[in-house]
Amino acid sequence: MAMRELRIHGVGGSPGAELLGLDDPAETTLIRGDRSTQLIARREDPSVEGYLWGGLTSGSALQPLWVLLLPFTLVNVAGWAHGARIARWRWMLIRGVVHLAAGLLTSTYVLWTAIIAVDYLGYQALREADLPVGPAIGVPAGLVATLALVVVLLRVAEVGRRRFEARTPDGTAVPEEEAPAEWHPEEDLSSRSFFSHGRSMTWLLRWHAAVLGATGVVVLVVAGLRWGSTTLGLGEIFLVIGLLQILVIVLLAGLTWRGGGQPAGAPVPRALPAVAVTLVVALTNGVFSGLTLLAARAAGMGPGRWGQELALVESFVITVVLWVLLVIGWLLFWRARGRADELPEHVEDQLRRRTAAWRGMALGAHRAPVLLPGMVLVGVAVVWLSMRLRMLRRTVAIIWDVLTFWPRRFHPLAVRPYSSRAVLEFQAGIRHGIREDGGVVVSAYSQGSAIAYAALAPLPQEEVSRVCLLSIGAPTTTLYAQVFPAYFGELSLQRTHERLAAGTGGWRNLYRRTDPIGGPVLGAAEGHAEVDQEVPDPAEEAGSAPEGETPVPLETPREPWSDLAGHVDYRREQAYRDAVAEFRTRLG
Repeated sequence: MAMRELRIHGVGGSPGAELLGLDDPAETTLIRGDRSTQLIARREDPSVEGYLWGGLTSGSALQPLWVLLLPFTLVNVAGWAHGARIARWRWMLIRGVVHLAAGLLTSTYVLWTAIIAVDYLGYQALREADLPVGPAIGVPAGLVATLALVVVLLRVAEVGRRRFEARTPDGTAVPEEEAPAEWHPEEDLSSRSFFSHGRSMTWLLRWHAAVLGATGVVVLVVAGLRWGSTTLGLGEIFLVIGLLQILVIVLLAGLTWRGGGQPAGAPVPRALPAVAVTLVVALTNGVFSGLTLLAARAAGMGPGRWGQELALVESFVITVVLWVLLVIGWLLFWRARGRADELPEHVEDQLRRRTAAWRGMALGAHRAPVLLPGMVLVGVAVVWLSMRLRMLRRTVAIIWDVLTFWPRRFHPLAVRPYSSRAVLEFQAGIRHGIREDGGVVVSAYSQGSAIAYAALAPLPQEEVSRVCLLSIGAPTTTLYAQVFPAYFGELSLQRTHERLAAGTGGWRNLYRRTDPIGGPVLGAAEGHAEVDQEVPDPAEEAGSAPEGETPVPLETPREPWSDLAGHVDYRREQAYRDAVAEFRTRLG
């Protein structure tokens, strides 16, 4: 039997048999798993296995409701997007400010709900209506609705904690008292307990439950003091919280303006945590102000009765339009800078122009993190449109696959991280292959390369030296190393390469210049030039299957000079087949 090849797919759901190059699910064998994750193998060639994790992000019936948790998820990501090699005091202060931003966000959710349910509908609308039900009943009913939201959010977070965070490094669930110790700031991906911190999640839940309770008390006090007035004035509380949020953003921008740790030659985005928190504030307040406006109109309240909190709506929409135009201009700019002059003369002009355009847009996408500080409000338009366009809903789901890679260390109400299961289970598959065969070839596509990277990081050297990593279309440097340099930065990538190359293993990374997502991981750095290998696009020559093997249906060699592949079909490349054969020989 050949050396085991363990594959893992990218974002956008589980590809099923396609991960193994097959078009018929009947040609696969289920090794283990459930509807969320599975380990499958080719029936005719069990040495090729595939780990399916897409059910963790696309299999939930409640996934459409995740849009309500997007701001919590973004503020959680903000805590991970700081630079590397910074002073410990600044590191701790950054995370403390992010925790403060998270608490203000939690308070904002409760306050906006109270403005709608208690002030606008429960008090003002019933006070003016000629109905037997008045504010004496409407206000308590609004408070019950607000409390119900709080209970639902905390319940969802607690269920997610038990299913995801409260797991040991081998993936098994354990009681909280036996869970790993609380997370410490210096911990990185090399820690075996990085994705297993039920106690930290419990602490976060208690902290935010206290914030929720304190906000509720303030709402009750203000409502009691303003009872009998035209309005309960809950919007004035929001103005205070909004001012605090602005101060937090300014402080966070100053602390994170200088990054560090990105690979040499890579763009260095600035103040990304502040950008994320700004987007959070814009998303939350913009969407809730729109809902409040709808509630006011539904209750027949004229503009003269709207509070100051609704002044956000018009400026919010105008700003979104301006930034959408900026993004379009950015892509057109880089599209025009693409070149394909070196292609042979026999290549048709249309294909030559397409190649140049794809290369230019891919280069622009690789540099997109630099544009993030100017894209603060684009996400709001995406959320709004995603309710109407099916294709855009899938795009939003893919974005969430990237955002929810990170554990919930900064906000317990964020979308639960699939990595708490996927990384640990894939790591278990790697270790199983090492025990059974003496080594394993890991083939990781797109987002799967980040999962594979995190799975390999905490393994002891004697196991890592028996692993060959083949990453294809990997966003490791084009995205993760730029935005999260403390965990995927230059030093971390070089250390991983050195550990893989220390024994019989190694690392090969395939990329195309037309790929907007994948790119080189180490580039031409000294001693690392053999890692990255560019795959020509369009294909320049016909590939061939290894001697004695028949290509599987979905992995037939690409036709030369026929079309562009971009981010897909890497396993149809000759370079992929050669790398797998070389790694199997090396490990064997």
